[in-house]
Amino acid sequence: MMIEIIQTFLAYFSPILGFTGTVLIFFFGVPRKIDTGGKGFLLLEKEDEDEKIKIEKYKFWGNVGLLLIALGFWMAIVTLILQNYVGH
Repeated sequence: MMIEIIQTFLAYFSPILGFTGTVLIFFFGVPRKIDTGGKGFLLLEKEDEDEKIKIEKYKFWGNVGLLLIALGFWMAIVTLILQNYVGH
């Protein structure tokens, strides 16, 4: 009985997490590993504090999106394992 409840939970929330992560990646992009540090290249290397804040926001939400996609994927894998091996 408990296995069925876990399977149902995972089956419903796996695509929800994956979709939410995809939407976040769509809006905020995949975080880059190269940090510009808020420097505007057309502004003669002047640092812009607003740009730094924006970069950090985009990095954070981009990473959250990647994490949600990964969690959704692993939840789908666990659901398949439970259905095929534990449920029988």
